[in-house]
Amino acid sequence: MRNKYFGIGVKLHIQAFNLLACAGIVAGVAVAISSIFSGAGIVNIAINLIASLLAVVLLYYANRTGRFQFCCILTVVTVFMIAFPVLFFSAGGYHSGMPCFFLMAILFTALMLNGLMSICIISAEVCIYVGSCFIAYFYPTTVTHFDSEWAYLLDLLTGIIVSSTLLLLVIMLYIRIYNGQKHIMEELNLELAARNEALLRLDQLKDEFLVTVMHELKSPLVVISGNAADTIDLLDEKPLSHTSIKNDQNIIIRTVKRIDDILLDLTDKTAMENGRVSLNRTSTNLASLIHHVCDTCFYALNKERSNCLSYKIMPNLSNVMVDQGRIEQVLINLITNAAHHTNNGLITITLAEDNHDLIISVKDTGMGIPARILRQLMLPYINVSLEDAGLRIGNGLLISQKIIRAHGGSIWIDSEEGFGTIVSFTLPKE
Repeated sequence: MRNKYFGIGVKLHIQAFNLLACAGIVAGVAVAISSIFSGAGIVNIAINLIASLLAVVLLYYANRTGRFQFCCILTVVTVFMIAFPVLFFSAGGYHSGMPCFFLMAILFTALMLNGLMSICIISAEVCIYVGSCFIAYFYPTTVTHFDSEWAYLLDLLTGIIVSSTLLLLVIMLYIRIYNGQKHIMEELNLELAARNEALLRLDQLKDEFLVTVMHELKSPLVVISGNAADTIDLLDEKPLSHTSIKNDQNIIIRTVKRIDDILLDLTDKTAMENGRVSLNRTSTNLASLIHHVCDTCFYALNKERSNCLSYKIMPNLSNVMVDQGRIEQVLINLITNAAHHTNNGLITITLAEDNHDLIISVKDTGMGIPARILRQLMLPYINVSLEDAGLRIGNGLLISQKIIRAHGGSIWIDSEEGFGTIVSFTLPKE
């Protein structure tokens, strides 16, 4: 009943009505019993019992139908504006405890009703109560007096205790609702602050992502633009150099493929961050996969860099359950980075095992990575371009990290500027 009638989510005017109805039930019976001992008369006793019964009916009806406004108005009219004045004249007038109930009635009316209706009804109540006091004063015969001073005292004490108790309960209800709303507001403010922080972070990630995309696409677009312009110039020459034109177009084709790879990398990265990439694991021989990747991409990348390739692969290694396409993607990323940052050097691919993992390393003798850049390589949307050192780093390492972690492995980088780089990762044998 407490949660239903006086829960935190129940509005104050509804709680005030429920409190008044419950108090009316108890007070009606209590005052009727008090009237028996004070000799207030059968009319006074009957009115109190009827008021108590009416409170029961209104409490049930209002909470069953939700028509609290109607029930509040009905209570104010029948109890405060009719029953209370009748009780005033039938039980001692202004010498009794009824003036206390008049004050209580005005307060509850203010709590239960709102706006212009509340002002109008309170004004009417004040007029009725003040008029009742004047009538009792100028026409004493209209008042049924008690037989003794003890009866007056008992009725006065009853009025003071009942009305003050109800007023105290209203104050407690108001404080309870206020504290509950304050707690809710604090929680909402914390949630709002957290959401604002998340939105700021997302906005920052968006900006970083756009910078990354612009940076990634800038160089390929410059290459395409330059070769397209060169092709136009070649078409104006006599005789036509078909070989040169074909070379320009091949460069454009490769550059467009590079742009497609960049966009695919960015799409993969976004999908992985949102957990939308699944792994299609199959039994895979990593030694065969490494040779296949090198045959496919290394020699095409190495035409102008004159690098050598060597393998250090342990024999008779067991197969592992991995997503072959994803691991191939990792190997291509690592070998491509090594080839791009090494000239006239050596690239060594190592495959070994320990008790639990297979360990793959791609080592180059290239320019190496500065320490200030090495710390950023696995961060989201980090793209560093150092033109003076010829270093260009994209999203491949971050994507590779996510793929390896999805397989239950780990990836790390050892590098020293001027002495090359080693990128290693593990894949669990189980």
